[in-house]
Amino acid sequence: MAVKFFPVLVVISVLCPGVSFAASGVSGTVQGDIFVWNAPCNLDLSKYRYWEKAGTRPETEFAAAFSEDRKSLFIAAKCYDPAAAEKPGRAEDFLEVRLRTGQNSVFRIQVTPAGVISGSCSAEKPEESGFLWLRSRVKSYPDHWETEIVLDVARIRQKPDWFSAWQLELSRKVSPEKCARRLVIPRKDASGREVNSYYCVLRALPGASAPEEYVIRKRRRPVALTDGWESAAWKDIPALSLRYEHWKHGLSSGFVPEVSAKIQYDPERIFILYKVEDCFIRGDFKKDQQLVCLDSAVEIFLQPHGSRFYYNLESNCIGTILLRRNCFENGKQLHTPMPPELLKRIRRHSSLPGNLAGEISTPTVWYLALQVPREVFSSAAKFLPLAGQVWRGNVFKCADRTSHPHWLAWHKCGTYHEPEAFGTFRFEE
Repeated sequence: MAVKFFPVLVVISVLCPGVSFAASGVSGTVQGDIFVWNAPCNLDLSKYRYWEKAGTRPETEFAAAFSEDRKSLFIAAKCYDPAAAEKPGRAEDFLEVRLRTGQNSVFRIQVTPAGVISGSCSAEKPEESGFLWLRSRVKSYPDHWETEIVLDVARIRQKPDWFSAWQLELSRKVSPEKCARRLVIPRKDASGREVNSYYCVLRALPGASAPEEYVIRKRRRPVALTDGWESAAWKDIPALSLRYEHWKHGLSSGFVPEVSAKIQYDPERIFILYKVEDCFIRGDFKKDQQLVCLDSAVEIFLQPHGSRFYYNLESNCIGTILLRRNCFENGKQLHTPMPPELLKRIRRHSSLPGNLAGEISTPTVWYLALQVPREVFSSAAKFLPLAGQVWRGNVFKCADRTSHPHWLAWHKCGTYHEPEAFGTFRFEE
């Protein structure tokens, strides 16, 4: 048995405008497998469970799978050739795969029994048209040859589980037959756990519950920015805890900090105090409206009563802030950065130094206090008493670009920007 291994990386070219592929009649649906996020391209075809016939003259079988992080698409094929003895080297054959994505872009891949691979792309969306990297392996047997192809599809946003199905069309040079199938995959990871549209698994941590609401207490004592967690100003304020983890395959580190928050209010301000029992702490961003979520950061999302907008107030561990107003219009999410003069009115104090450099790699408890004028969240709130109002929202912790990334939430949700899954914040009367 001759075995050929070709770890080929190929840049897919962009087809000229007007070039398109039309499937020769879609007949049925093929179920794709889900592999672990770092699954290898090793020509072990036993890992594929769902095989389909793509032709009978001669016979061709194929299977497909996605990595659980949805960054890679695997396509495997068994190409039978009873007349192989009459075709030394099988030089006349090749397998062609045409892939139409949910955004109606088409990729064409050809692989030969000798392991030569090539391809092209017709993309309606500019962000899909640049590069598409391929890897392939080929094995030859006396009566057939096998191939496994891996495509990097990370930049194609609409995968065939949360959006419309993709379409696979297969053909061979030695056969007049073509096969076209819809490709669907389950909304699960390789362990069978449900994933959200960001392909995260929601994991309940010990002590997790589904709180119906958090009551924001009225301020009964003066509150200074430097008042501690157990100070007279805060000791009687109940704490909420972040007990849900968004596990991202290939990214989550396994480190989970303990994160709590206390919230109270007076007629003009909302007071927030975070406590984070953390490690691997970064505070690189020093200017407001930078992407503080890449640092060790805490976030509160709030949707005022009766408003179609919600606000994400994100703060890294040294008190740098990002604040945006968000809404959904015509199925699209719109983000509006709030003006600098409004951010300057948010008072903040961190227990960590503002000139923090590098990463703190030892266990450290840090605190962050915020005093937020209520009109930051809604101009209407400036004229309405907060007492008795019911807002919706959530609280998060993230550390995207630290050495130990993690993502936590207070209220059970699929994604951070999911207003329908917000919890309830009730202002005490």
